[in-house]
Amino acid sequence: MSQTPFHDLTNTPCTPPITPPPSASHSPAFNAQFNAKNFFLSNENSRDTPATMEPPRKRRKVASEEPFSTKTDAEVWSPSDEKIVENQFARCTSTAWSHYRITIKRQAGVITFVFRCKRGNSKHAETTRERPYSEARHRAICAIRCAANKPPFASQDDKWYRYEVDLLRPGTIPPSSKVVECDVGLMYVQYAKVVRWYFEKRNRAIHCIVDGWTAPIDASYLGCVFFMVLEFIRCICILTMDGAGNCNTTATNLVSLNPRFKGTPWRGYCFLHIIQLSAKMILSFFTKQATRKKRTVKVAVSATRVEEITLDGAPASAEEDADLTQLFDEDAAEREAIRNQIPDSTAREEHDKAVVSKIRLAAITAMAERGVTVDAKDSKTALQLIPRVCGLARKIHDSSPVATSFAKIVDNDPTIVGQTQTLARRCASRWNSDYYSRDTALILEQPVRALMKDKDLNLKAYKLTNDQWNLAADLRDVLECVKEPTLQFSKGGNARPLISDVITALDSLRNSLINASNSDDIADICRVAAYSRSLVLNKYIDLIPNCEAYEFAIVLFPHLTLDWFKQNGRSSTQIQRIRESIVARFEELFKTTSQPSPARPSAPQPQAPPPGRVRRRFAAPIGPPTPSAPKQIPNDIHSYLDTPPLPSLEGKTVLQYWSAEKATQPDLAEMALTYCSAPSTSVDGERMSSQTFREQMSLGAWSDAPFFDLDVAEGIIEQHASSLRGVSGR
Repeated sequence: MSQTPFHDLTNTPCTPPITPPPSASHSPAFNAQFNAKNFFLSNENSRDTPATMEPPRKRRKVASEEPFSTKTDAEVWSPSDEKIVENQFARCTSTAWSHYRITIKRQAGVITFVFRCKRGNSKHAETTRERPYSEARHRAICAIRCAANKPPFASQDDKWYRYEVDLLRPGTIPPSSKVVECDVGLMYVQYAKVVRWYFEKRNRAIHCIVDGWTAPIDASYLGCVFFMVLEFIRCICILTMDGAGNCNTTATNLVSLNPRFKGTPWRGYCFLHIIQLSAKMILSFFTKQATRKKRTVKVAVSATRVEEITLDGAPASAEEDADLTQLFDEDAAEREAIRNQIPDSTAREEHDKAVVSKIRLAAITAMAERGVTVDAKDSKTALQLIPRVCGLARKIHDSSPVATSFAKIVDNDPTIVGQTQTLARRCASRWNSDYYSRDTALILEQPVRALMKDKDLNLKAYKLTNDQWNLAADLRDVLECVKEPTLQFSKGGNARPLISDVITALDSLRNSLINASNSDDIADICRVAAYSRSLVLNKYIDLIPNCEAYEFAIVLFPHLTLDWFKQNGRSSTQIQRIRESIVARFEELFKTTSQPSPARPSAPQPQAPPPGRVRRRFAAPIGPPTPSAPKQIPNDIHSYLDTPPLPSLEGKTVLQYWSAEKATQPDLAEMALTYCSAPSTSVDGERMSSQTFREQMSLGAWSDAPFFDLDVAEGIIEQHASSLRGVSGR
């Protein structure tokens, strides 16, 4: 079966092939064609929208003619001046209008109203007001502002905002919150046509991210996400999802909906979810699980195999004192409250808990064979640590007497340097809050110890022993291994890490955790926790070769290439596998031109002495010249793989480098841009929860895209929305 070249995958069967030159895909001229004039003249506006929407509410139809005040100047240009004035101010019933003689000045296609006092009062200066106000444009701007900047829709009803609008243009009534909410949905549906139009013409791969947290234990509707995507994107390249078992099923079954999708080789994993899982693994040794019923959870143990894990409820211990039991109950209540506020958080937590319970047992067994064990006393000390530190932070924030006393102690302590003045509160849904709560407690250790001595505050339940203070420092240092990659992969915009950064980050993080597990300077329970965390990373490091994009992206980094794998302990067999895979994929999807065969270097020919007298007759002989590094043959994958990596990209990003290379090696650059641009996380997709929120997120993102045109948005409101019945045109 012959394969379609990757350059042709964006041409849909229902439209003629429209493919811009590779070098023009991001040029201003390419983006400029997606304007209002071209959109409404093309057949794109008449096609069905690819956006998915809930059934619209039925609205009462009002039969009325389009108000004169909402028409453009060009539409009302032909009538006489008297007729324009009559129609424009037909609904202005105030007696103040009769005080003026209203005339019209026409200039450069703009109609301007001139107001003169009928009585010739010198104090009443002549005033003018242009007519180009557009209700549709005003509504489009309001909708885009609410979508892009995320103010609540209710801000449209703010009386001070409405006073401001009336001050700038008297008589103008802004659209209400309900109107703007409807306009956001309307523009989401209709502007999706422009998005489809853009991607049908765009000669580049499309990467997708999916939030799949209904998948592990609840009913899954992941396939619905692709209905709109498959309508106008014929080439889905890398599909980044979390580690849920049904996400593997999605990647496998997507091939039947989109045959050009390669299935498992193009199924990526969310790096931040890997970080979250590994952090939960460490914290599981310091967190007491609440009593819950047994549940069976599906966990993906490989790209093709899913295993069912049975979770047992953790019974409460009868040996705990009343104060500590209360702390445990408060901690459990906080976790439950957070879980109830986040959609699908129960499914996420159960899936992660299943993975943690399986790997935790393996880590305890492996470390016990090395003589590192955790007895009941160590476990009890560890389980008391988080509730006491977090409980004290909650007490300081919620109790005015405790907060006042602690603030005075901190102010009087000369050893406290920096901006840390209080204990950080913990959020049960964010593992890094555990790190910051431990870190701030250690920075303010002496003020905390001094606070505990105040018997009037009754803080006995929160007091840490010396062993627990040492344990808090060890736990903080182990969690610090994960803080930097978490911050790195949480960046957005141009600083957002791509898929090529994942393998290097995983290797570095795993080595740090292995060093911690081998250290005799930290508590045994922290060593076991660090080792269990490295096992989590091993699981995903073993899964990564199933997705070719991770390895391909490193190879296609000009300053890394295959040499990175040689320098980081990969075997010659693994390197040969990567080389063969990337060559095969290049020839299957990206190679469109015949590649020149490498030229053989010819033997040096003796040079004849130049005519006339020769200088430097007595110079000492010079040794053989230093062999120069081989130069790459442009657009040749074999030559690229044989060429040593570049020392640097001279300040360019990898995407900027390959964009500049498209002129000389278009096929290789197309492959590099395809794989190196793949996302490393799926966190953006997790924000698309409710229908209205999805509309806001989509429209807000589109407003910054190169294909967005405010004139198109205005045209959508004019064509598809009901007018505000002329009141905004006064």
